[in-house]
Amino acid sequence: MRYPAPNKFQVNIACKLGIDISRDSREVAAARLYDFLAPAFCKKRDLRNATPRQIEFAQELGFDVSADRLPIAHAKISQHLSVLNRHALRRLRLKPGDPVLVCDRDGQCVDQQTVSSVGRDGRVFFKGVGCRSAWASQLQRSR
Repeated sequence: MRYPAPNKFQVNIACKLGIDISRDSREVAAARLYDFLAPAFCKKRDLRNATPRQIEFAQELGFDVSADRLPIAHAKISQHLSVLNRHALRRLRLKPGDPVLVCDRDGQCVDQQTVSSVGRDGRVFFKGVGCRSAWASQLQRSR
């Protein structure tokens, strides 16, 4: 997948700080810069490595975060999921009243719902009690 490249301001700041963001997307560059600059804003740096769960999930999505620290791994996973949801929204073209199937991580459809509304972030809300929702990338059109 292709992601937006770092903007000129990010590149300028990274150069001045000696941080390599040449292979990063805009979101990952932002996370890397914030991580580096956190102490300047009296914030603690999160020096933990990516968690085993993050590493496993990223591998399921098709990329590796095993060498990344936790905030960078989070940014990489977040941007990837965001793109998947945008693509799913375009493909599904959901609107209120549409029937959908909710699928698990293995692609097994486990529930049928009716769309109530669709958020800009790709979250799809369902009609009924309890504010049930799912990400667009977890849905298929029901026939």
